[in-house]
Amino acid sequence: MPIDKHTGEFIDLTEAKEMTNSYQAAFPNEPKCFFLGSEKLQSVIDQDGCIGLRMYRAFDVVRNEQNVVIVGVDANGNDMTSGLLLDKGVMCPQNCDVNSPLSS
Repeated sequence: MPIDKHTGEFIDLTEAKEMTNSYQAAFPNEPKCFFLGSEKLQSVIDQDGCIGLRMYRAFDVVRNEQNVVIVGVDANGNDMTSGLLLDKGVMCPQNCDVNSPLSS
């Protein structure tokens, strides 16, 4: 599948809720989500040649917890590892929107 800046699909809340709630039921001991600030995400996106983001699941051995590593991706589908790498998202549980339909 070709990679380009249009990759991905918007979905409605019903599908999003079904997907996130199914994941949380199948993996009850895994983090539900991670929050990363828009300024940091925008800085990764604004790098020259960046057409999108790739999110790697990660484990922080110092903090002894899961997280994600965000890296920009160029038009050839390559990780822009010499650029900005974003980590240290705020994990849920601990910091969650308890009223969100995406968090069962």
